[in-house]
Amino acid sequence: MRHLTDDEIQNYLQSGVSGKFSHLEDHLSICGDCQKQLLLYERLEELAHFIPSKPIPKAFEKNVMQRLNYFHRQRRITDLIAAIIIFVGILSISAVILLMPQVRDIFADYSSKAWNNVIQLSSERGLTAKTIAVPVIGIILLMLFAMADRKIATNLKTSNNTQA
Repeated sequence: MRHLTDDEIQNYLQSGVSGKFSHLEDHLSICGDCQKQLLLYERLEELAHFIPSKPIPKAFEKNVMQRLNYFHRQRRITDLIAAIIIFVGILSISAVILLMPQVRDIFADYSSKAWNNVIQLSSERGLTAKTIAVPVIGIILLMLFAMADRKIATNLKTSNNTQA
């Protein structure tokens, strides 16, 4: 027989709804170990009500926000460094392709062969180049808009956090 997990027992205890967890109630009526675990959680919950709560210091929120801003600033710097590395990498690869005739010929040859394969595959299946190019361009645009939307959302969160 499978015993109930701690999460199942705690969800049952917190919900207080009878009937919603009928399979748990059936198991609890049979299993003594799970009954003991449920009783333990009930007692812990009762004891938790007797623990006096301490007031939160006024500087607590300020300290937490300062720490979060510090990590956010570090993340921004890391993102900037990653973007610079990617840009330099793309620029370097582009320079190698453009400035070295042998590499440029290999790249041009590979690109034309790849495009010819796409055209051949599409003609075998009765598709035109437009029917393949349009979804590809759509996917590229979708990715660009998603990246821009994510950047805007990040900037909005940053401005809201600094205003608060």
